[in-house]
Amino acid sequence: MLRFLQYEVAGPEKLQCAGCESRVAYALKRLAGVSAVHASAETQSIAVCFEDAQVDSLQIEARLGELGYRVRRAGLQNGQRSCPGTYAPARSKGA
Repeated sequence: MLRFLQYEVAGPEKLQCAGCESRVAYALKRLAGVSAVHASAETQSIAVCFEDAQVDSLQIEARLGELGYRVRRAGLQNGQRSCPGTYAPARSKGA
């Protein structure tokens, strides 16, 4: 199942620039099952879309730790429950 997680950079090592953002995205996308990453130095956030049958959140968090970033899970923005750009069927009125 495709999942979406949002992280906040919480440790002393911060995302400083576009190079940091690219480095995080490249490292996470090398994990099997990660389909999209958006890292933002401006908001100190990292959003990850991944296939949970191939990779789990602990592996993602471990990879971020290897890069020197301590993160914590953040709340979803505007109730977002799926990866940006993916189809999420509308709920039926009876649900």
